[in-house]
Amino acid sequence: MSAPTREKIKGLITQDPSFATFAEACVWPDHPRKRAPEQFINVPRTFTDIHTASCQGVPTCLFTAIETDSNVLKDPNASAGDQLASLKFLGHWVGDIHQPLHVSFEDDRGGNKIDAHGKCSSNPHSDWDTCIVKTHDGLDAKQIADSLRGQITDAQRTQWKASTPKCIEVALFAPPCGRRVSMITLTSGTALRSISCQKPSRSHTGKGGGLGRRAGRMAGRSEGG
Repeated sequence: MSAPTREKIKGLITQDPSFATFAEACVWPDHPRKRAPEQFINVPRTFTDIHTASCQGVPTCLFTAIETDSNVLKDPNASAGDQLASLKFLGHWVGDIHQPLHVSFEDDRGGNKIDAHGKCSSNPHSDWDTCIVKTHDGLDAKQIADSLRGQITDAQRTQWKASTPKCIEVALFAPPCGRRVSMITLTSGTALRSISCQKPSRSHTGKGGGLGRRAGRMAGRSEGG
């Protein structure tokens, strides 16, 4: 992030009566939930990758949300209030596209319709959203974010700055069709084994540890997709 952009963000956040930092403000669209159809992309299970920024038969999704709020932030005539709201939305959208089950399959609603048993005892989508960080022994979200940030190379920063949000989202969707993959760790006590792109059985149980999207957002947050 460039210095002018960072200062612009700080200037907008200082006007917010509820949040002191950008990272904290990114949860705003979920409390209460706002613009729900724009918080995910759900695709048919037959998809092996996403080639275009299409919402797949619906008028809005993460693709359109990112573009909408990016345009508000670029608009010199937009009010400070509108830009503040779009900043909080955009931070939330970026967190969502880095949550694997927000760019996922429509038939199980991004893991919401799959039961998970273990320490979290909920569903894979909820586990990725919150439980992973909350149950990660000895670490909080900031510690995890600091660790992730330290692993980012200068080459990666250069590449990411040159990429569009749409490119990032397309790259994040990569279901393991046609090949066996090893255990995908979700939380301390919850995991999924992904064998193919066939719809999984409703109930999954396993062991493991992992990281949640709140930490990911701090480093670079639900029925949804």
